[in-house]
Parts: sequence; C-alpha cells; structure tokens
Amino acid sequence: SHDIKTPLSAIKLNAKALEKGLYKEKDKQLAAAQSIGKRADEIEQFVSEITNAASEDFMTFEVTQSEVFLSSILAKINARYASQLALSGTEFAIENYDDCILSCDADRLAECLQNLIENAIKYGDGRQIKLSFDKVDGCELITVRNTGCTLEEKELPQIFESFHRGSNAAKVQGNGLGLFICKRLMSLMGGEVYAEIREKCFCVTLVVKLA
Repeated sequence: SHDIKTPLSAIKLNAKALEKGLYKEKDKQLAAAQSIGKRADEIEQFVSEITNAASEDFMTFEVTQSEVFLSSILAKINARYASQLALSGTEFAIENYDDCILSCDADRLAECLQNLIENAIKYGDGRQIKLSFDKVDGCELITVRNTGCTLEEKELPQIFESFHRGSNAAKVQGNGLGLFICKRLMSLMGGEVYAEIREKCFCVTLVVKLA
C-alpha cells in the first residue's frame, strides 16, 4: 500500500496539469493521459498484490540479486520524475557519474530511490532534489539530497525504524515506512543506507555493491 503513493502522486499531478490547460499541444495532452492510465494500471496491480498477500507477513520482502548498469536505473528514475518535478517548479539534478555495473535487484534498488525521492518531495522545500555519486571500497554510493531540511540531527538514529515519523512530518500524510523499507531492502541486497544533514539539506545515501 505504501508503493501506491508513487503512481498516485503522478496521476494527481498530470490530472492537475490537464485541468489547468498547461499542455497546449495535443501530443503532450495524449502523453499525460497515457501516463495516468499507466499509473492507474500500477495501482491496480498493487491492490491485487495486497489482496493476495493479506494473510502473509507484510514485512516480507523478496530480492533477486543480479547485475545491472547504474545508467539503466537512473534512466528509469529520470523518466519517472523529471517532468513531474519540472511541473512543480522543483529543480531535479542528476550529477555526472561514471557508469558501472551494480550487484543488486534492479527493481528493488529503483524502489529504494523512488522512496527517497518521494520523501524529498514531501519533506523538502521544493527548491531542489539532487542525486550525486561516489565510489568507496568496491561500492557505489548514491545520495539523494533535498533542500529545506527541518529535521533535527538528534532524530537521525530513529528515522529508519518502522512507523517512525520525524518532527517535520506533522503536516504531511504518511505512515513512516519509506525509510524502513529502504533499510530492509538494502540489507537484503548486501548493501547499506544511512542519512545525514548537510548545510540544511537532508541527504540519504544508498551503498550498493559493485559487480
């Protein structure tokens, strides 16, 4: 049910853009309508999975380890968020990186990045969301950074706990599972995740093993 929020936010944004007539060209109007249909299909699939798993442990995750190019993951993320964030006036930047092969579950890693970007959208100030990269000890470090962090540093040790919501979440809907899910998935993929506050920006880094 947590994953439903990602396509739902895209549906709402595209619907608002169509309602306000932001798309003047017919092809852009068609693309927005098709995006709504595609995201609705995703929600339908999630609902089906929820129904099938209703009697199972909701914190059980399946990970299929494989090898994937970093560029492939980032292309999917850029395709999903670039236009959405442009509409809302948020600068979305993917810094230069050296392409490499990652050892991970490609879909699960993309899910982790989506969770982090969704959090950045909800809890940031809407000015900038940036992805940056580094390599350390045979691992690729992928950092999602958003401006406008109001979380207190003393809260960082608790943010990866299930159902935990920080002091900056009082006016934002959520269930406190996004970062918990990231931590579980990264652990199952043999990686790590950690968070820090730098210059009033909230930064979460995924540590992914190189193939």
